[in-house]
Formats: sequence, structure tokens, C-alpha cells
Amino acid sequence: MWVCGVILTTSMFSLYYFFGIFAYFCYFIFAPLPLMVQSIALLGGTLLTLYWGVISTGTVKHLINRTPFVKKAFDEEETHFTYRMQAGTALCERLLKERSPFPKIYVYFAYGVAPFSLIGARLLSSSFGTNGLLFFLAVLGMPMSLWSAGLLARVFLMYIVLPKTLEKDRDKPVVVAE
Repeated sequence: MWVCGVILTTSMFSLYYFFGIFAYFCYFIFAPLPLMVQSIALLGGTLLTLYWGVISTGTVKHLINRTPFVKKAFDEEETHFTYRMQAGTALCERLLKERSPFPKIYVYFAYGVAPFSLIGARLLSSSFGTNGLLFFLAVLGMPMSLWSAGLLARVFLMYIVLPKTLEKDRDKPVVVAE
């Protein structure tokens, strides 16, 4: 199962890379902004991402350690554990109490601003121009970046760390079944 976890983690990292690193961090590294603004934006984005990773990790550890998820999702047989991907994912979604990275008011604000940001470069002056459009995409991509970072932590813990722990504790491999 951990091989499946490595594949899923790699795909989740590519999603995070696109929204987090490419959209947000690359913009604030290379944008023609004052050094102070770049530093604050990069530090803020890094701290927010780390904070959200810690929160997501804690939520998943709570699911694994304090709910009946492991007993219900993994069938213990004589020679191995069996994890049914579809049923296990449905159970995880039902038991996991995931928080939103931003309060609802910010989400509604983002939904209201997003359509205007796509045509904003054409409507605003030349001093704002293309950099303004990239700025809006970087800022509005941050919630998606945080969501993908949380999903990355969840996939890593549930598909790599948990199966390895079960294998080590019970000396049985964990296999994926459908």
C-alpha cells in the first residue's frame, strides 16, 4: 500500500507545486516589488503553509489514533492487512473533521473578486498591467495551495506512514484491494 501512497503523494505534490510554489512563491520572488513587500509575502506564505500543514497533520493523526478508522478500514487476515480503497476513502471522508483554511467571509470575497481579476489587467492602467493579474492569481491561489498542502499531508500519513506502522507493529504487509 505504501507504493500506492508514494504515487499519490507525488501527484499531490505536483498539485501543490502548481498552486503553491509556481503561482504564489514564484510570483513574489520574481515580481518587481520592493524587497520589504517580497519578504513579508514570502514569509507570510511560508508560515501560513507550515501552520496549515501542522493543523492538517494533527487532524489526520486524530482520525488515525482516536476514531475507529483503522479497525474499520483495514481488514486483518492471517497473512496480511487488506485496505479497500473506495470504502476506506469514504470512511475517511465521513470521520475526518477537516477545517477550512480561511473563514467563510474570505472565501466569499475571493469568489467575488476572482472574475474581476481575470479581466482586471485589461481594465486597469498600464502601471498595474500583467503584474496585477499575476498578483491576483497568486493571492487567490493561496487557498488552493493550502488545500493541496493539507491533502498532501493526509495522503502521506494515511498511505505511507500508517501502512508502514501496521507492517512494523504486526509484521504483516498491507495490500490494497478493490
